[in-house]
Amino acid sequence: MGSYREHEEALLDRALAGAPLLFVDFEASSLNQKRSYPIQFGWQRVVGDRLTDSGSFLIRTAPEWDVPGAWSDEAARIHKINKDELVRGLAPIAAAARTRDLIGDAVVIGDAPSYDRHWWRVLLDQLPARPAPPVMIDLDELGMRVAHGDEALLRAAREVATTKRPATHRAGDDAMHLAVRWLEIQRRIRLSSKTRSAAPAL
Repeated sequence: MGSYREHEEALLDRALAGAPLLFVDFEASSLNQKRSYPIQFGWQRVVGDRLTDSGSFLIRTAPEWDVPGAWSDEAARIHKINKDELVRGLAPIAAAARTRDLIGDAVVIGDAPSYDRHWWRVLLDQLPARPAPPVMIDLDELGMRVAHGDEALLRAAREVATTKRPATHRAGDDAMHLAVRWLEIQRRIRLSSKTRSAAPAL
């Protein structure tokens, strides 16, 4: 079976080898990992250097999720999604199946895997088989790996992504922001490589 870290390393290798990438984000009822539940899921797929399919959907609240302390008004002020809106969301079992089907052969990437996997686990528990959430790669770790620890390059890529596609605390927008950050990291690495190869030999 292998450890979780071994699975992460295998996925990092696949990502660096050019596998399709699925950038994901959840919005949740709160940041309480014991009681919070997912309320919105967003994704942006990247194939090579292209943004392909993307989207987001609200998730209807399962009755067993709605317990005291699970909903945070402070979180609602940030993501601007109120509980009444969630009745228009996908039923939890349909949302769970949709997220699972979206993965396909892609490597799943986020910016807070420990939180995202918790909310994914809560959602996938709605399915009869109760599958485990996917192994996820942290974008920061992937960026450090591909940029060989060049923190200035990574900061610049983050700033460009924030300008081009700012995070809004809506799942679709935030997944897009992560994907744009990744493409900007790749662009800067290619540019840096060309600059080095064009430099005259001493």
